[in-house]
Amino acid sequence: MFIILTLIVAVAAFNIVSAQVMVVTDKQADIAILRTLGAAPSSVMAIFMIQGALIGIIGTLIGVVGGVLLALNVETVRAGDRAHVRHPVPRQERLLHQRPAVRTCRAPT
Repeated sequence: MFIILTLIVAVAAFNIVSAQVMVVTDKQADIAILRTLGAAPSSVMAIFMIQGALIGIIGTLIGVVGGVLLALNVETVRAGDRAHVRHPVPRQERLLHQRPAVRTCRAPT
C-alpha cells in the first residue's frame, strides 16, 4: 500500500512540475518584460513557486474532502442500486441467529 501511494504522489508531483515547465515556456515573453522592468530572478521564481504550491495545496484539499465524503458514504456506494432495498429479516434477528464463531469440542470420555 505504501508503494502504491508513493507512486500516486510521485505521478502527481511530476504532473505539477511538467505543468510549471509548460507555464514558464508559455510566459517567457512576460518574464522578459518583468526582468526588463527590474524584477529580480528570485522574485520571478517566487511567483512560479507560489503558483506550484497553490496547485498542490488545492489538489490536496480536494483529495481530502473527496476521501472523507467517500468514507462517510461507503455503505451507500458499496450497495449501489440495492441501497434502497431493506433486508427481509430485521438486523437484530439476524444477529441473534448467527452461528457462534468458535465451536467447542468435547473430549472423548
